[in-house]
Amino acid sequence: MRALKTIAATALLMAVSVSTSAMASDFIFGVGAHFAFTPQRGYLPETQKPLLADLGVSSFRDDVHEGAFTVAEPDHPLGRQLGRLNEVLLSRTLQPVLILKGRQLAATPIVRDAPTSPRERELFANFASRVVAGTRGYNAIYEIWNEWNMGWRPRKPVIGPMGPVSENSDYSPENYVETAKAAYQAIKAKNPDALVLTGSIGDDDGWVWSKRAMAAGLAETGDGISVHFYNHCNRPPDRTAENLIGKVESFHQAIRSAAPGRMLPLYITEFGWPTDKGPCDIPPDLAAANLAQFTLWAPTQSWIKGIWVYELRNSGTNPIEREDNFGLFDYDNKAKPGACLYREAIKLSRSLEGAQFRRTQPGLRWLDGKDKSGRPVWVIWTTARDSAGKISYRDGSPAAGRRLCDPGQGGSDRLSMVPLVIEPGSKSADQLVVQLTAP
Repeated sequence: MRALKTIAATALLMAVSVSTSAMASDFIFGVGAHFAFTPQRGYLPETQKPLLADLGVSSFRDDVHEGAFTVAEPDHPLGRQLGRLNEVLLSRTLQPVLILKGRQLAATPIVRDAPTSPRERELFANFASRVVAGTRGYNAIYEIWNEWNMGWRPRKPVIGPMGPVSENSDYSPENYVETAKAAYQAIKAKNPDALVLTGSIGDDDGWVWSKRAMAAGLAETGDGISVHFYNHCNRPPDRTAENLIGKVESFHQAIRSAAPGRMLPLYITEFGWPTDKGPCDIPPDLAAANLAQFTLWAPTQSWIKGIWVYELRNSGTNPIEREDNFGLFDYDNKAKPGACLYREAIKLSRSLEGAQFRRTQPGLRWLDGKDKSGRPVWVIWTTARDSAGKISYRDGSPAAGRRLCDPGQGGSDRLSMVPLVIEPGSKSADQLVVQLTAP
């Protein structure tokens, strides 16, 4: 039987995370896409552009590989081989994040696309410069590489000239920083106002690669640090937004400590939860609730400037293949639960002024803000997997709210992992009583 914990929301409700009214207009809500990968991923502008519009995002993120980029033309800013991506770019409806990644430079003894010499860095910087020249009028954000660090400590040892090795020096943090510096300078020379993100850091145990990159000068290279966060292969109780928030905070503290004199804002250019049926599976409803929670939390942190869900739609149809099932929409462009909750969380976040979190008991998050008319708005959810709860007022009057993406309910006093939006009127926070049911 579940244990019932009743907590009166009184002195425990201290404000711990303050945002400003500017965050609603300045924060970037985005989504990853794969218009550049044709036909492997099956993205088509005519079918996916409406999905982007439906989400209400302000940005999309896609790849520009050096091997696919040819010559920029007025109607083909990324060259003729990237026609589908060009079409989305030309619509000028969303701010693009263009991932700049180099061509294959070596095939033996180890496949390599990381520049390792001054000449190779010069060639990569020249490619970056040409992309910027072709896309200068599109307000693009440029991200230097994609998960470079994943090549440094690959999941399986690579085979080098001396046999198996667990670290590949071509993808060292120091080599990345030198490559990023060259590209950053080339981009700024072509467009001084361009926003350039460096890092694009994937899974990094103990933040070892990240801290070494900071020591090598990453914080002086670029206008922001891009990073990717996932936890779907954690043990099942930890496949939650709350766990991912802890991971983000841990990373932020690590890089602050590594370079205390210089701190760049974070751009979380990938996060999400796949809904495959494999060993790291996430039920669609849990993935959706996680998305909503993370989307409401991130803009309240002044050091986070944008988030991009990975990805817009499923890239395949294999139900047990993880990489096929990250989408907010399925392969046939039908909305999964995450599409609605991401959309509604974005809308809610943009509608709030002065949002801040109140610290309550473990297992609960309480976002306290005001709507555009100055009326108080509370957003409350439980954080543990399969957790639930109930709200009421001390004086016995009914307490009720609307759960995101549940338009049919006339008002609910039930808490769950899906955020509940409450408009308390004249009621104060210390009048609310919260009962949590431990999972």
